[in-house]
Amino acid sequence: MAAVLGGSTGAWATHPDYEGERGIEAHVALGYGLFTSASDRVFLTPGDAAGGALDAFSGGFNARFGAGYRLLPFVSVGLTAGVQFLGAAEQYTPTEASFGARDSFIGYTVGIYGRLYLGSLVNGARNDPRVFFNGAGDRRRFDPFVSLGVEFVQGIQRSRSYTEPQNLTSWTTSYVGLPLVFGAEYRLTTQFALGLNLGVTPLVGGSTTKLNQIRELRPGIDQTTRTSTEYTPDASGNLNLWLGLTARYTLTF
Repeated sequence: MAAVLGGSTGAWATHPDYEGERGIEAHVALGYGLFTSASDRVFLTPGDAAGGALDAFSGGFNARFGAGYRLLPFVSVGLTAGVQFLGAAEQYTPTEASFGARDSFIGYTVGIYGRLYLGSLVNGARNDPRVFFNGAGDRRRFDPFVSLGVEFVQGIQRSRSYTEPQNLTSWTTSYVGLPLVFGAEYRLTTQFALGLNLGVTPLVGGSTTKLNQIRELRPGIDQTTRTSTEYTPDASGNLNLWLGLTARYTLTF
């Protein structure tokens, strides 16, 4: 019996979680997101927007993905990427409407993050190992966190088509984002957790690239002209908000 107990204790003592959790983590958040500035000002120059801005898009389905490494029981760092589907408001000037304008929108992000796991920090992870859980109410199952990051690419793309399929216009407005995320997760197992995330991302340094493709068709001439311009949009700052259900898997070594 002593040998068995000694062997069990030794097994626990050498378990990766015994001295605090470290390892690879991957997570996904699915939910709803929106931008507080969602009119033509996101894409137009200040001069073009001076006469008034129409609604351009609304919020929609948001998906965010992350992969990183838990350096310490209470700290992890990694990479993030995301996609934001946005609904077109379908508001156009009389001229654009006469050409049969139709819009579609999508947003995207690429960045880095650092997470602070508050539960592990407060509980003292080295003295509170997750070798096993004592029931559904075990405090080690609750894994609240806060994270801060940088989104080097935070873009909103607008694509506009017309009745004449060769005529196209697209605007891509890119920002730098500083995402602040609050999360509360519950560990169903030592590796797998489900929860809820709330993200707030101030966006700065807006820059818009406008691409025009126009087809000229008349007797003896059938040519397509493409032009590109870059400028600072009227809405050079913005705010992205999102709320999602999350799943996370942590592979400890």
